[in-house]
Amino acid sequence: MARFFVRIVVPAFIILCAMTGLSAAADPRWTVEKPVSGIIPGDDGSAIVTVGSTMNYLDDNGTIVWTDKPEDSVSITADGHYVAAGGPYAVLFDRNGKKIWERENTGDSPDASDPLRVRISRNGNLILTSTASSFHTWGISGVMIGGNTSRSITRFGEGFTDATVSPSGDEIILFTTRGIYAVNRSGYLFREDDDKTDEEDWKCSTGILSPDGKTVLCASENSLYYGYPSGTLLWNKRIAGDEITGIAMSGGTDPIIVAGSLDGKVYLLDTGGNVLWDSKLFSYRTGQPITVSVSRSGAYLTARTLDTKTMQGAVFLFDRKGSPVWSIEGSDAVGILVPDGSALLIGTSSGLSSYAVADLVTAPAATVTTIIPVTTARDSQVTTVTTPRVSQTAPSTPVSQVTVKETPVATTLPVTTQKSPVSAVLTLLALAGIEALSAGRR
Repeated sequence: MARFFVRIVVPAFIILCAMTGLSAAADPRWTVEKPVSGIIPGDDGSAIVTVGSTMNYLDDNGTIVWTDKPEDSVSITADGHYVAAGGPYAVLFDRNGKKIWERENTGDSPDASDPLRVRISRNGNLILTSTASSFHTWGISGVMIGGNTSRSITRFGEGFTDATVSPSGDEIILFTTRGIYAVNRSGYLFREDDDKTDEEDWKCSTGILSPDGKTVLCASENSLYYGYPSGTLLWNKRIAGDEITGIAMSGGTDPIIVAGSLDGKVYLLDTGGNVLWDSKLFSYRTGQPITVSVSRSGAYLTARTLDTKTMQGAVFLFDRKGSPVWSIEGSDAVGILVPDGSALLIGTSSGLSSYAVADLVTAPAATVTTIIPVTTARDSQVTTVTTPRVSQTAPSTPVSQVTVKETPVATTLPVTTQKSPVSAVLTLLALAGIEALSAGRR
């Protein structure tokens, strides 16, 4: 009997202890049942705009303050006081949902093949509406400040692939496949890239400014381009094995650059263009776009893609060193870090959840769908973790409908709990005990 106890009961008890220790996972601070396909947070997460079947404005407790029809393009000020939205036309809301102004025709002539992009400066001083062919700028009161066309601005008459506004609203950067251009609030060109040779020009399919507005990052195909808004290109490098589909930059004294690619990897670089590490999100190649976000301090970053085996969205949280911290997989899951790094927002077809990053960092690993990133260090000083945490299934507990306009309510829910492994192991222990007793009688 002692031999059976050692061979069966003790190992089962060890398994029980291990599985019990892994069964807990971080719960969201709150969850609201509203389908989400996109998330736009203010700087500290005190205001959050989501888009899906509706556009919803939430505070940092998950209370829906107001709702409106969905829009194609949404931008929010740092303090969440203003929300600019664009679809067939441009609209500006205040934080209470009051429509300050609406422009059915901004002069940018959006159509299905050339949608209207809307950007608002972090301080709310300037709203930019743009398409590939033209742009216009607006004040908070709705007065048009200026505008121009791609044919007048660019050297080769190429269209704008992207556009962004400086934090102060004093400068606009226009991206093209053959250069970048800086214009003032009135739309007049005052700077362009210095190098006139096409081979050394910026080539931008998408572009962003750093949080302080002092540097520019853009991507085209599998290469990154980095420099100053003045047009000075500091470096351009081919870093990925396929097209780059997402880029982000942190601030701080030691900023980092993050990029995601169709090659299935997320990359982290310093501002010198050195790839410090890359991480393959799945052991197989999905061939799906990867979008990324990073906290302003650069302490944490996310990558989101589609798991082609389960056909569900997957969101990964990494620390700066490339160590996998947490991951989640759910129906149409999308995710983004609040810029101040305090929270990770996860949206699915069933709702929006807010997780405190501090809880995710300290939480034991969950025990459901395993998502195994493979991290490769590019720098001997970078420490990586080769045994990542496993993922938690997205919350799916049915909840009551949230009343929005009549009685704005935050729905705070517990996450759907994992099925405990304890009962299965207890069954195993019981069977082992019976077997041991039977052996003793024999």
